[in-house]
Amino acid sequence: MSESQSGPISPRLLAWALVPIPVAGWVTAQSLTTRTEQAFADAFVHTLATSTFAVVFFASAIINAVIVSVRQVDRPRSYRSSRYVAWQVALIVLGLGWLGCILVGDSGAPAEAILGAVIAAVSIVVFVFAVKRDPASTIAWRARLALRSPEATTRARRTKLIVPLAVLVVLATSITIAQTVTVTHRDCVITGNSISGGTASIFTTCGDFAVDGLAGAQYRYPSLAPVDITTRGFRLGLPPLLVAIEIATSE
Repeated sequence: MSESQSGPISPRLLAWALVPIPVAGWVTAQSLTTRTEQAFADAFVHTLATSTFAVVFFASAIINAVIVSVRQVDRPRSYRSSRYVAWQVALIVLGLGWLGCILVGDSGAPAEAILGAVIAAVSIVVFVFAVKRDPASTIAWRARLALRSPEATTRARRTKLIVPLAVLVVLATSITIAQTVTVTHRDCVITGNSISGGTASIFTTCGDFAVDGLAGAQYRYPSLAPVDITTRGFRLGLPPLLVAIEIATSE
């Protein structure tokens, strides 16, 4: 009996064991703005970045789990312990480390970013092993297709269209929410500003903000008077900055 049939660890079980990790990461990330030692603006950006990564991580885990669940029936050689299983175990360990960094909070942010990049790379390797075929598994797959009813074939085709579409919808929704949510930062003191590449930024005791034309025209900075800064969305960059859409003197 081959290793893919009798291995001590089920590829399907490992695939689905990864799914709860990004879910737990997303839930934990929602509390970053209330327990971090950073300025609220930085914590908000951290929350957005972590939440967005968690959604992508979750989508990747679900896609791989579905593929493995369907293809394990064909017993592909790529599912042996030295291939898919080993990389999936590594991915689970990395995911737990990433989750631990989120639980730590702002002090774990640098390690979280590094682990995120490694997770993205390992996820690609896992996906390659999940979809990889060999002659024996291909023959088994074609034999199963030949036994399918027309209705089953139609459902399978619909699934292949629905799953990628669902992933795109989730990503688009996450980006839309991140770019449309409005937050007001109260009693901020503007300490400076900068202009680079035609875009302006301000530095405050509440964090750094990108400034659009409206906010820039409304207020002259720096100023020692406390102000309330309303933001919507963020400007991509290193680091990404919340975009100030209104600056008003605090009451």
